[in-house]
Amino acid sequence: MILWLITILCAVLTALLLSGKGDFLIAGYNTADAKTKAKYDKKKLCLTTGIGLGVMTVMMAVLAVFQENPPDILLLLFAAVIVLSCLGMLIAGNTICRRKDMPGNEPYTAKESPKKMRIRRILYCAGTAAVMLFSCILLFTGHVIVHLGDRSMDIDISYWADHSVAYEDITSAELLDAMEIGRRTNGLGSPKLCGGNFRNDEFGDYLLYAYTKCHTYIALYTGGKTVVVNDSTPEKTKELYGQILDKLGDQ
Repeated sequence: MILWLITILCAVLTALLLSGKGDFLIAGYNTADAKTKAKYDKKKLCLTTGIGLGVMTVMMAVLAVFQENPPDILLLLFAAVIVLSCLGMLIAGNTICRRKDMPGNEPYTAKESPKKMRIRRILYCAGTAAVMLFSCILLFTGHVIVHLGDRSMDIDISYWADHSVAYEDITSAELLDAMEIGRRTNGLGSPKLCGGNFRNDEFGDYLLYAYTKCHTYIALYTGGKTVVVNDSTPEKTKELYGQILDKLGDQ
């Protein structure tokens, strides 16, 4: 529901930008002084920004159709579209949207050669793309792997601290077909993974290491915080639960 509301809002903003009247929405331009604004073609700037936002809006609508279970390939495609759209808007805003007839828009000055300007723009665009790509990697990739050793269960999660639970500390284990994960107090939360310290009404403060799209969980009750894990699918989670029970039975 929230994603649909965001999609509708973005669609309205896209329409406003494409009409040429949404320049107040463009970051940087909306706070610039009159002299700086005069260097840009406002209609072109609104049009290119509207097209970029429109492409991202379409992708958000596709994600909203799948609700909480989008396929991984769609998440990767969404990340790629966001990066390319933002990069495209950035490049267009500094090239085709700049007015060539303004005194302050000469291709270079005495202090800066065309080669240096070109290198600076390339580095700026590459740096922006790298930051966006890194952010998308953190949001849409990663894994949770549970290693069942002889004496302990080791949980390996991407982009956050791993965790180990000794079998002797586990008093019981329970398979949960549904659970409200509550709110994150310290940890990782993304469309792909949840990891770290969470709090809900059922467990209070607990540790969660889980795939976001899988809503089947294994609760491990210990003398300290409850530890909740899962695998990428309900079937794999149930299989993991059986293996954990076997390990606990051997203790």
